[in-house]
Amino acid sequence: MQDKYLNFMTDFAFKRILGEGAHSHLLVHLLNALLPHQPPSISVTIHSSEHRMDSPEDRIAIFDIFLSNERDAKFIFEAQRNPQEFYVKRAIFYALRPIVDQGRKGRQWNFDFQPVSLLSILDFEYEFRLPDKYYHRAHIRYFDSDFVLSDDLALVMVELPKFTKHLAELETDLDHWLYLFRHLHTLTEIPETFKREPFMQIFEIAEMINMTEEERRAYQASLKRYRDYHNQMDYNRKKALKEGVQQGIEQGIEQGIEQGKVLGIEEGMLHSAENSFKIGLTLEIIQAVTAIPREELLALRETWLEARMGQSSRVDEPSGKA
Repeated sequence: MQDKYLNFMTDFAFKRILGEGAHSHLLVHLLNALLPHQPPSISVTIHSSEHRMDSPEDRIAIFDIFLSNERDAKFIFEAQRNPQEFYVKRAIFYALRPIVDQGRKGRQWNFDFQPVSLLSILDFEYEFRLPDKYYHRAHIRYFDSDFVLSDDLALVMVELPKFTKHLAELETDLDHWLYLFRHLHTLTEIPETFKREPFMQIFEIAEMINMTEEERRAYQASLKRYRDYHNQMDYNRKKALKEGVQQGIEQGIEQGIEQGKVLGIEEGMLHSAENSFKIGLTLEIIQAVTAIPREELLALRETWLEARMGQSSRVDEPSGKA
């Protein structure tokens, strides 16, 4: 049975709902929901994708929209499917490009640039230092206080798989947006909590019946890419998990004693768990495969994060538990 509404996390739906100039008011609503600590935007202008990543793999895994508001503040809004080891570094690098591009050559460089915010919807879990949060907001802060040194660069990252609220639990505008990112394509009618603007318009735009035959073909191609990509990622995760367990077992057997074998299996489970953290596998899946208690997995992940990330910059986040 064909879905009634588009899958929001396909590139076609993402651009159809948010990337068209006639729908810029939807972007304004979403920006204000994602950035409650900043002065609200009144209007936005959508720009060409001059900062887009270059490789074909990036264009499959990442789709983005570049815009500015009435104060000329810059925003990069992106949806990213692909978990990667150095995601935060990549986000910083990506956000700095429009800052550098604002430099004006003359007798001296003009460093009075407009602020830039990178807003990322992640279709995976990442090893942030606050693993129970799904909403992460970072600025340049002092280490020894909560004072913000500069708010000219902001990173806002949402781990979509951690957003697990049900319809009856939706409260804020951000709750409603994130629910649509996750579940729009599974709905068969408009829930009561969404029967208000701008959400009613989103359902109208995303309804398959309102699309031309050419648009349906384009969406089906986009949906196939989305499904193929996730199938490939699932295969890679399972393969890495299996190889991690097998490697640990083989290392234990090579010790030649029964105790060594037992320890080797345990080490294999731990090695497998660490591999799984690296590729973004959820705790539920890791626990199901390795049988390691959740409390031990949380402690292991925290130890692993501390070893990898060291003294990271402090992150300011509103309360947002899945």
